[in-house]
Amino acid sequence: MDVAAVLDELEALVAAQGERLCVVGALALAAWGRPRFTADVDVLTAVGCRDRLVAALESRGYETLHVSTGFSNHLHADPALGRVDVLYVDAATAAGVFAAASPRLELAGRRHLVPAPEHLVALKLHAIRNDPGRELRDLADVDLLMTLPELDVEAVRPYFEHAGRLREFEALRARHGR
Repeated sequence: MDVAAVLDELEALVAAQGERLCVVGALALAAWGRPRFTADVDVLTAVGCRDRLVAALESRGYETLHVSTGFSNHLHADPALGRVDVLYVDAATAAGVFAAASPRLELAGRRHLVPAPEHLVALKLHAIRNDPGRELRDLADVDLLMTLPELDVEAVRPYFEHAGRLREFEALRARHGR
């Protein structure tokens, strides 16, 4: 998969709607120095551009596999364009994520925005709540994020509390001496 080309195209499609895009998922973990395998590109943007983004991806040959209020995924027959998963958040959440995001991911000479580690933890906990089958993989990612010196441990406590996972928060905090 040509990740750089896919991200460039996604960013252009979203920018044409006056919105921004952040790279999430395994690519974001890699940008924070915690690489793991991935076979797709995961991005986050504001929900206001969902319908036009889905239509734009379809016009470029992507098949829409699923679309809902907060998520869509798309697959292209060309392996170089591969699979794209898009998370859609409300305007207030998008504003918070983008305010703390940084251009940490560099691919083919271009930098791409990545959420702060605190927001990545929130996304992972939200994903587990929506799909408990993701728990082992996403908790492993949360564990990696909790090791980052840049992560504000107290800032993520409310995310764990909201998800009903304060016990995991305390265990991770103790394990990593935070």
